Parts: sequence; structure tokens; C-alpha cells
Amino acid sequence: CSSPATPAPPAPCGPPCLARPVQGRRTAMAPLAEELPADGIVLRPFRPGTADDEGAKALEARASQHAHNVLLKTLVKVHVKHLAAFDSKARRYDDSVVLLAVDRRTASAATTGSGGPAAGMTTSGDDGFVCGCICLGIKQAWLGGQVRRLGYVFDLRVHEDYQRGQIGTRLNEAVEQEAKRRGVNVLYLTVNTTNARARRFYEKHGYCIGSKRALLFRPLLFAGSVGGRGDSACP
Repeated sequence: CSSPATPAPPAPCGPPCLARPVQGRRTAMAPLAEELPADGIVLRPFRPGTADDEGAKALEARASQHAHNVLLKTLVKVHVKHLAAFDSKARRYDDSVVLLAVDRRTASAATTGSGGPAAGMTTSGDDGFVCGCICLGIKQAWLGGQVRRLGYVFDLRVHEDYQRGQIGTRLNEAVEQEAKRRGVNVLYLTVNTTNARARRFYEKHGYCIGSKRALLFRPLLFAGSVGGRGDSACP
């Protein structure tokens, strides 16, 4: 259901791809507001080489959709553990943005010994508890008959104790603003078909299905029985 004027970018086999056009002129990057909101949660850029790295990795391992299923967690644990820095995937793109949602109340609670909503949480980021994150990778590609700047949104995660508090919405809106500032024309992402909650979230924020894909397999063991060769290319 992507718009004919802005077709979804091609992608390899995998889950459905959602896309949306980005309106706005390219401007210089503006820093996120650092003032402390009422809920104590601040959105700010990821800081490489700091405690942000371990905090974001811990969030990813905990917030994975398979994290609470023992069998699936064991089978896919390689996908929720970074052997390198948390932002290593994002840095493979021409340009990238990694944003964190940090609960500053954890830092003050640890300093003053006070209680509160964040009491008992360990400060995992550079200045508080990392309760959410989102990544954006930007690249140039041929789309709709011209070279466009595409933004791939991935790793939007929110700690379960902070869900339903609009943190995911705030992260998504913040990364869209950064995409506009960096001249991105189209945003796209992938969502597992079975992840109905994530699909509803993105559709609510203006994304639509650009393509549906499935993994295809060819059993080489029986290739000779159908007139093919084991080393031949798939038809």
C-alpha cells in the first residue's frame, strides 16, 4: 500500500517492508532538547565509548520480542548480542543516527538515595537508565527513476517497565525529524509478519506496506532428480 509516487525501496528476502515518504528540506542538524521533562526521560544521541554502549546492549537483549521465550531466546540469542559496539551496524551506512531514551531520575535517585518510579533501577547509560533506543541508517539508492536518500529505521526498543508511556512514539518522531534534517526522502523498515503490535504501531505513524517477502529454499540434495545440477543457480 505504498504511494505510487514513492515506491518502497527494494530489499533482500525477509519480513514485510514498510515505507513512508519524508517531507521537508535538508537543514543543519539541530541538537535534541536537553531540558528535563516531567517524566524525567530525555531523548539524546548515543555517546560512543561510554556507558551508553552496555546500557543499549542490555536493553536490546531484554526488549527483544523473543526475550521472554526460553526456546526462541536460545535459538536467536546471536541476534540480540553485539560482539562489537552497539552502533556498529548504524555506522556501516553513509550516515546514521542512534538515539537513546534515558531516565535521568535513576541518576538522581542513586545520588540522593530517594525512592520513586525509577527506584531500584541501576544506572546503565552515561547519565541515567537507558529505557529506549532507535537507529537510522541513511544511504543513497536509485528509486523512482532518480537517486534518492533512503533512511532505514531499525532497533526501536522500549524497556517493558516503560512501555505505554509514549516513549516509542517520541523516539520515532525524533528520528523522523533527524531524517528530515539530513535530507532523507523515504523512510523504510522491516517488521516480522507475526509482530502485529509493531505493525499497528508503524501503520499508526503513517507507514504502509511496501513489499512482502518470504525466504525461498531449494533442497540441493534432490536437485538431480528434477533435471538440475547441485551447483546450478536457482531458476
